[in-house]
Amino acid sequence: MAKKLVDVDYSSRYGIVATAGSDLKIVGHAMYVKTEPRKAELALAVADEYQGRGLGTILLGQLAEAAATAGIDVLEAVVKPKNHRMRITPITRGEAARMIRSLKTFPLLDGYRGAPGPTCVRWRTCSCAVSALVEAHQEVAEMDLNP
Repeated sequence: MAKKLVDVDYSSRYGIVATAGSDLKIVGHAMYVKTEPRKAELALAVADEYQGRGLGTILLGQLAEAAATAGIDVLEAVVKPKNHRMRITPITRGEAARMIRSLKTFPLLDGYRGAPGPTCVRWRTCSCAVSALVEAHQEVAEMDLNP
């Protein structure tokens, strides 16, 4: 199976890697495999120390461009519920609350040095409103929302 996945033909199977350092360490990988004439499944992985820097966005953009050139109109992916860094809209109020509480900066949002922080209800409401906005305007390709 692994050989089949790395054996790209640049049409029905395509993959790209991102490297870093003088030793060219692989820090990111994106690929698609065609599942139907105009549809493919994608996979994307970015090393932990390179997450949150836009590398996944760049890899996904390059992959989408290559897929379009190959006549693929739809790229599908499965995003695990615990992967809060990559979320697909729409999100529910419960998902928004869980995402906010999972942030490393949550203690600051909850208040610091005795001062009350902004309420999670406000952040949850904002997250859901942005999710609805993105759903209503399909021309929005990507967005980062940081508290």
